[in-house]
Amino acid sequence: MLLFILGIALILLSRGGDEAAVSAVPESSEFNTEEFTSRVEQKLGSMISGIKGAGRVSVMVTIDTGTRKIYAAQTNTKSSGVQNESSEEFVWSQDKSGAKTPVLIAEQTPSVRGVAVVCEGAINSEVRKKVIELVSCALDLPTNKICVTN
Repeated sequence: MLLFILGIALILLSRGGDEAAVSAVPESSEFNTEEFTSRVEQKLGSMISGIKGAGRVSVMVTIDTGTRKIYAAQTNTKSSGVQNESSEEFVWSQDKSGAKTPVLIAEQTPSVRGVAVVCEGAINSEVRKKVIELVSCALDLPTNKICVTN
């Protein structure tokens, strides 16, 4: 079995050059960053309001980047003696009408840069701590990127 796997690995390596790769291209799309930010703020506000003693809550979220689309790419490498030459092209698909579109692998949503929370209950250190923990866990955000005040 091991020889079989090694044989396939050697065949793939000897093909010389055709490697699949991904290429990230920032692109403006139909994704609405303001709508995304607003939804995150509303959701966080709702969750924070559920903390006992939080009181009235206002949340502001700042976004680091917009959406990114990642497309499949084909890398071709040609080696001649000492020099290696490589080129990269997008992988295209063709629909029934003949229109070509690049093959989309993934779409990344924006990342959150920081969160500011104003809540009446933040005067209490226990409430402030719970709010920070909730925001940190919900957004996988380090606590130094979260400000909670009253």
